[in-house]
Amino acid sequence: MSLHRESLGAGPDVALLHGWGLHGGIFADFAERLARHHRVHVLDLPGHGRSAWSRGAGDLEGWSRLVAAHLPRRCAVVGWSLGGYVAQHLARLFPQQVTRLVLIATGAVGVRRRDFQAAADPELLQTLARRLGTNWRAAVQDFLSVEVRGDENPLAALRSLRQHLDSQAA
Repeated sequence: MSLHRESLGAGPDVALLHGWGLHGGIFADFAERLARHHRVHVLDLPGHGRSAWSRGAGDLEGWSRLVAAHLPRRCAVVGWSLGGYVAQHLARLFPQQVTRLVLIATGAVGVRRRDFQAAADPELLQTLARRLGTNWRAAVQDFLSVEVRGDENPLAALRSLRQHLDSQAA
């Protein structure tokens, strides 16, 4: 199975893995700046953007193995949210391939629990899951609103995310 990948720049390899419901285009501005000094590889995760869903990628380990096959032999990996979970699995499964690991808004635990309150609210995740079945675009928009909480300018951040998301609509 093939994943959509765009590469730009020259220098040490860096891979960018996006969050749930998004696509690699969300990193467009960051990738351009990073490409001034690095070879940047922007992937669309399975079932996102221009990458088809793969039966062989039914869990994070499967996704990680699939992503690993589309990355250079050695590279730094930057993962945002869901992309961070994939990146962590990549580093565990293929330590010789991942030279550095950078996580952005990736929780240590997926769902909030008593001993880890910083994780996602289970009720919010259940609501998003229900909306996926009826209106997936609205579910993604709701998710983006959650993603910008705490930003110093959440409306500008949300506007930028929506613009990049719409730039490569699946």
